[in-house]
Amino acid sequence: MNKLKQILVSLITNPILLIAYGFFFYKLAEICKYGRHNYNLQILILLTVFFILVIIITSTKIIKNKKGNLSKLATSKPWKYTSIALIIAITSFYGYNIYKSSVNFGGKLSWLILRAKTERSVEFEHNNFYKYGVEGIFNDINEKYPLPKKLYISNEFQLQFNSDGKITDLYAFVYGKNKDGQEKSYLITYGNKSNKMTIRLDGVVNADYAEDKLLDPLVETVRAINIKKSYLKNNEKEYGLLYSGKRSWGYNTTGLINIYEDGHELKLEDIYNMYLEEFSGEITGYSVSLYIPNKKEEITPFRYNLINDTDWSKSQNILPGDNPNKEEEKPDEFNNPNKSSKEEFHLSNKIGYKLNPVDAALGSTFYELIKTTDGGVTWEKINENPFGDAVGSIYGINFINEKLGFVVTVNKSGDSATLYRSENGGKTFKKVEFNQEEEELEGGLTTSIFDFPTVPYKEGGVLKMIVGQGQDGDYKGDKGVLFESKDNGKTWGKSQSTI
Repeated sequence: MNKLKQILVSLITNPILLIAYGFFFYKLAEICKYGRHNYNLQILILLTVFFILVIIITSTKIIKNKKGNLSKLATSKPWKYTSIALIIAITSFYGYNIYKSSVNFGGKLSWLILRAKTERSVEFEHNNFYKYGVEGIFNDINEKYPLPKKLYISNEFQLQFNSDGKITDLYAFVYGKNKDGQEKSYLITYGNKSNKMTIRLDGVVNADYAEDKLLDPLVETVRAINIKKSYLKNNEKEYGLLYSGKRSWGYNTTGLINIYEDGHELKLEDIYNMYLEEFSGEITGYSVSLYIPNKKEEITPFRYNLINDTDWSKSQNILPGDNPNKEEEKPDEFNNPNKSSKEEFHLSNKIGYKLNPVDAALGSTFYELIKTTDGGVTWEKINENPFGDAVGSIYGINFINEKLGFVVTVNKSGDSATLYRSENGGKTFKKVEFNQEEEELEGGLTTSIFDFPTVPYKEGGVLKMIVGQGQDGDYKGDKGVLFESKDNGKTWGKSQSTI
């Protein structure tokens, strides 16, 4: 028997080494599942040193032994086969346990493998919040890992910065589709103990691509805020920023601030009473909150809503206010907030809608819907044929907000009316149906009594509408019925209230 074979046989039949081998794999499997605890890593290192020493001693002893005699235990065939079987059993059992720890998040090892596959580091060079805002974060990442042009946040964006503007803590989970249409996600974290951001690529994300979770509003709003001179500055050592996409604030204006691209700021609580009549619904906006960590209860966070010409900004439902740095000539009709007509409605001192007649024939008229956002200085065509055909005339128009609007048209004879509803700012309109009360006539015939809807209005947070009788109606002295809607005017039901 050659020396190498003698060494191998001597090692695998060594009972002490077999016990150490089993204990080694037990500790290795434990580390793979739970990570470092109960000194298991130190024990594993000691066992490794023990193996090396035994191998060296055994090899030296056999090489020096010229006769090449082995111990009786090593030459015993039953023990030799038993040793081999034990080694196979130990390796298989603990090997399977280690495998389970490496897949499906079954143990610490699976997380280490995942980190090795997906975790990357990026030098955080543009880390001064005063100078670079949040754009610096994404510029640094984009240099190494190109980002999708349109990004969304999965939950929220958080960062903290010190009085010098240096970002000290960061958490963000964003996602989007690259130019090839592939979904990409980025879990971004940073702590000031390092000069590198940690990026975890392509993790599991609830990617619903909701417009309420756009990242752009954060970038543009921070760009407009003068952080050093903001309302927040209070000689603190640490400050924080939080962005969760579009949020609802109910009817509470505390801490809410309109900010314009030129940096002008306007506290909503200062203008609430001034614009209350123009405002309906809860306050919603892509709010960027600045706060002082550990003092949220003592010092109210300031929540900035950027007002500009982007679609996402226009979708906010916030008190309009006015930017005093922007002077505009206002026509006389917009100086009178109460001046609206059957064919024209003013939502605010800037925003107005008008049904403009473009053609008429045989008692019917074609209309187009136009809109102004500058107090009537200019008008833009929104819908060139809102009703799909000519109508008799316009009974009235009302917009609850910049999205939800209603128009009532009257037929040529004036004995019935039709209600139209838009939920996209007048770009399209749909007829609204509602249950009409019927009166039984002689001979068992029935006829619709209340077939003349008037323009819906909002009262106490509820949409209401009086449905009356046309020119041919005289039921109980031309009585009307009050209808209410709980789904923004899609469906209507008879109210329990009287009119």
